[in-house]
Order: sequence, then structure tokens, then C-alpha cells
Amino acid sequence: MADRQPQVPDSMDQTDAHSARFSGRTLRADTLESSNSVSKVPLVALDAKTTTSIWTALSSWSPEIASYCISTVSLCAIVAVVQTRDGKPLPDWGDFITINFLVSVLTAILKAGLLMPVSEAVSELKWLWFAKPRPANDMEDFDRASRGPRGALRFLFQHPRNLWASLAALITVASLGIDALTQLTVQPYDCLWAVPGTASVGRTNNYTAAKVTGRFSIDVPMSRAIYKGVLSSDADRADIFYDCSTSNCTFEGATYYRTLAMCHSVINISANTKTHFEFQTLPSRLNTSDYTQIFATAESPPITNDAEEEPLFAFEALDLVGFAFRASLFPCLRTYKSLIISGNQLQHTLDSTTRLPRLNISKTPYFSLAGDFPPVPGIDCTPSTTSQGRKTCAVRTLKSGKRYVLPREEGSRRASDDEDLPFAQSPDISFYDPVCTYTFGHPPTKAIHRFLQIAYGTPESPKGIVSEGDFRADILLKFLSNDGLSNMTIAETYMARLADAMTVQMWRNGDSTNSAPILGRALRNRTCVRFEWKFLLLDVLLLVGTAGLVVVTVFLSWRDRQRMWRRAWKSSALPLLWCGLEDRTRRRFGGMDYAGKELWEKSKVVEVKLARAEDTEKERPSPRREMDGESEMGASEQEQEEDMGQAEGAGADLTDEMASSEKGRFLDSGGLVLCYQRDLPASNKDNIVRRVMETLSDALPI
Repeated sequence: MADRQPQVPDSMDQTDAHSARFSGRTLRADTLESSNSVSKVPLVALDAKTTTSIWTALSSWSPEIASYCISTVSLCAIVAVVQTRDGKPLPDWGDFITINFLVSVLTAILKAGLLMPVSEAVSELKWLWFAKPRPANDMEDFDRASRGPRGALRFLFQHPRNLWASLAALITVASLGIDALTQLTVQPYDCLWAVPGTASVGRTNNYTAAKVTGRFSIDVPMSRAIYKGVLSSDADRADIFYDCSTSNCTFEGATYYRTLAMCHSVINISANTKTHFEFQTLPSRLNTSDYTQIFATAESPPITNDAEEEPLFAFEALDLVGFAFRASLFPCLRTYKSLIISGNQLQHTLDSTTRLPRLNISKTPYFSLAGDFPPVPGIDCTPSTTSQGRKTCAVRTLKSGKRYVLPREEGSRRASDDEDLPFAQSPDISFYDPVCTYTFGHPPTKAIHRFLQIAYGTPESPKGIVSEGDFRADILLKFLSNDGLSNMTIAETYMARLADAMTVQMWRNGDSTNSAPILGRALRNRTCVRFEWKFLLLDVLLLVGTAGLVVVTVFLSWRDRQRMWRRAWKSSALPLLWCGLEDRTRRRFGGMDYAGKELWEKSKVVEVKLARAEDTEKERPSPRREMDGESEMGASEQEQEEDMGQAEGAGADLTDEMASSEKGRFLDSGGLVLCYQRDLPASNKDNIVRRVMETLSDALPI
């Protein structure tokens, strides 16, 4: 027996020699200590070649790296989901799935994927912390810090000098705010969103409507519009012609638009009145000659020799107390901006007004204007010297510089091609796109002028109101006189209503050519989403902090592995459990590679239980039971057992003495140990269901 004993260094006792021979590996000398009372079994046994690369060490952290990547992908998915809906209505994904639900699910994945590597990093830093002598209670502090925010918060106050572990604890505590802040990235607000529907605002380039019955007379729609404009209040009158099916419409493409309209002016001429006896007189000879006449009106004579500035109709009004004004109506070109329809009310801003010049040709007056006046943006309104393409409308220039459309057939009369020359700068003709020209034709000019003459009188036959109860007076005069209490405010409001009502009718009944309405989009109130990215700063900071923590932990673990020759244990409890095995079982597996995979593999097939030290002696298996257990082992293990028996024979006396001493120590202290029971049968080890579930659990990073 003595010849078969292994040659070991003097610093090793016989038990160490047995472990060395059993493993066939080289043991670190600093892990083997001799004691007169207790046998120290080595915890680590490695091959002679122990150097590992950083990439090999990094591979043991692949589940944590995968978990971190899933967390990062979840954050990117949150950004993608919310960003794609930024400024848009809430998506209709069904009754149960909403954007908040989706963000909540992604946030849960983000948080779980973030905390998994943090927890493992704390656990790995625990083993690095105990590379030096530390209080045993620190093991419990690290364990609690890896479990959740409560233990992490306590750890921050207990171990503030452990910087990297404190960073991990801080990340764990700060992760409590992930759910609430991430949900705040989705900010709902009320918005108007385009939906199918009609959205248009009327406009026109030309108006030529009138009745032709021997002579021109006003058509019924225009006469109705005149009375409606005067009689209705501001709240009741429809001062704009539009169609919006949803009561809210927008016209983004029409940053401005131009249209033919009817404009007005009111001038106070009270300073021109004179008192003659008991009645008032104007220079136009309009007067209140009857002592009972309280209001009088008549067409005003021209006040300028410039025919271009003549209005469609102008009249003067005079009351009994000497208040007088001159009012006029004339076609004009209006430019509007900021066009929207909100709450079924059109809102736009009048940007400019251009008066259409009047042309009195062969006693067929009309109003016309041409030039760089596109009705909407994007239309070419530059002139051409020849008729080509869309530029087919002949235009000349007045002496004032304004351009007008050459006279053409108007009703039953036709003007010659040269009757306008007295008003033109030259006979040169240029050609414009018809949409850049605006005309108030001869028929409505004559018809409306005649209608208003009848309503307000002529210089030869003025109209008036004899008394407040004069039922013979025209209704238009009664509203204007305001029972003899007229003033500039009343006169201005009166004429504005009249002009706007005529404008709406011009838009409704304008020529079909070159009078297309302004088209827009119908809007409906919806709940939209605003992406508030600032609430994701916490998630980003925690991801950056976790990345730095994992990188540093992997490096420190790799460096410690080079020194201690162990693998990354992280949160595993097996190293501590194997250290707590009873002495006999520790000697049985003492040569096992605790630092490698053998520890984990062997743990799957060895059955142990927690027991008191004295109970361990009572339940020690009989030789027959040990033989039965050995029969269940493989052939290779039986050979190793025989070798171990030979080694034990060499130092049997020393071993028995140490075991007796250790037993006495445990009996005195009442200590607990994990005692070896048996090797699990192969049927359990090879259970298909168990292997499948273990494989799946190992593959999942979270």
C-alpha cells in the first residue's frame, strides 16, 4: 500500500493528496491549508491551463447581453410606435388594443430586460467583494440588493463606497419611475383631422346675370339678396357662400384667394348742408322741403370727371336735422387670406381691395380688371403678345395704367373693336389667362343701376319719408332712416350688409367659366397623439448606466477569473451549497471543478438534504447501501471509487482522526450541513420533459 501512495508536496496532508490524485489536476497551494482539528477540502481545482480570453468570459454573459438588447429594442419600438402616430389621431386597432396598451406592454418588457443584467451584475459583484475578508452579513446585503428596489435602497445606505454595486442599486431604485414616465410620452389632445366630405368657398371672376326683356332688369335672386341683406341682422345674414359638411374645414393650399365682389363707401357730407327757412338743402338740391318730411334720398351726380372712378350706383341721404351722407356701390376685387371654417363660421382676413375701373363704351358700361391677379397661388398671370395656350383673353391698358378686358358681345349689343381706344394708352393688345381677368358685365350694370334708382330716387324725382308712420315709403328707406335718427354707424352698417348680400349672390350666380370655388378639406374633431420624448430620458439614462455597469462587471469578473480561476457565478447559490456539504461528501466530490460547468452538471444528479451534524452520523449509509449506490454509477466512476479507496487506505488513520474531531465540533455547536443522500437514477436525469424545459429556460434571457 505504501508503494502506491502518490508523491505530494510537504505542504499537503494526506487528504489533499487524495483529492489531487482523484482529480488528476493541479491544485492551488494557497487553497489547501492543514489543520490539526479540521480537514480542509479544496474548493477549486482546475487544469494547469487556466488563462481565458475576454471573449470567453463575455460568452458566459450572453443571457444578460441578450436581455439588455431586448430592453433596447423595446425602447426603440416605443419610440417608433409613438413617433409614427405623432400629430395623428389615435389608431383604431380594435376594442382592446390601444396605443397606451401597446406602450405599456413594451414598457414592461423594457423594464424586465433592463433589471435582469443589473441583478446579475450585483450578484457577480458580491463574489468580487468577498475576494477580501468581509463581514458575513454583507452576503445578505448583496442578495437583497439583487432582488428588488427595497433591498437596493437599503444597500445604498449600507455600502455607499462600493461604487459599482451602488450604481446597480441606484438603477434598480430608479427603475420604479419607468412605467409612469414612459406612459407620459403619449399625450392626447383634441385636434381637427381630415375626413371625407365637402369643403368649398364660393368665388367668381365674372358676373353677367340679368333679365333681358326688351331692356335689362334685375333678376329675382339679386333683388331678393338686396332686401335680405338690408333687413336681416348680422347674426342672421349669410354673409359668405360656402359648403362645409363637417362644420370645420381648412384650405391649406389657398394661402390667399381673389374674387369679384361688391364694395361700398360712405362719406359724411353734413358740412355741405344749408338751412333754408325750416328745411335742409344739399348742393345737389336734395332737400326736405315738406315740413313733415323727415328723410330724403336721391341718386348722387358724378363727383369726378374720371369715368373710371364712377360707381355702379351712388346716392345722397338727408334728414330733418341736417345729417347727410353720400353712399356708393362699386364692383371690386378682394384678396382674402387665412381662410378656415370653424364651427360652421367662415373666418378669413381681407388683405386688399382693388376697384374695377368703369368703361362707358357706346352707352354700354361695364367694369373690368386684368393683370397679375391670380385667383389662387400657382397660376401664371404674365401677359403674352400673342394668343397661345391658356392666354387667350385680349386686354388693353387704360391711361391710368390699369388693364381691362376688351369689350365683347354683351346681351344684344356688340361693341366695335376700336370704341375703347379713347380710354386706352395705345392700341397694343396683350393676352392673359382668363382666370386672371375679372368682369362685371354690362347687363347687371344696367339692371342693378335701374333697380336702385327706383328704390332711392333720382335728382329729378327724389324719395323720402314724410313721417314715421309713412306706410307708402320703401322698406329700404325706412331701415336707412332709422325713424329719423340715422347716423354714420347706421349708414355704414346698412351699406355693408347691402354690399355683402350682393357679393354672396354674385358668387352663387357667377359665370360658370373661370369661377371655380376654393376647395379644401373637411375636418372632424378627433383625439390626436403628441410624442413627448423628454419623458424617455430616464429610460435612456438607465440603459446607458446599465451598459456601463455590465461592461465594468464583465471586465472585473474576467480579471478575477485570471486570479481565482473560477467562472462567473453571478446569482447562483450552488457554490455556497457545495461549501456546506458534510465532510465525507466534500471528500467524495472534492476533486470536482467548482469553477467550471462540472459544478452545475453534477448538481443535477446528486441528491442532498439539510440536516444537523449529529443526524448525519446516525443516517450514515451502511456499507451494503453504499455498494447499492455504487452499483448505480457508471463504470468510470466505479474505477475512480476504487482508486479513491486505495488512497484512503494509505491515510486511513489520519482521516478517521480528523473526521472524529470535526464531528465533535459540529455536535458542540449544533451546526447544519448538507448531507449526501444518493446519485439520482438515470431515468430522472434523462427525463425528456425536464430536459426540454431546462433548455427553454436557459434560452430565455429574461
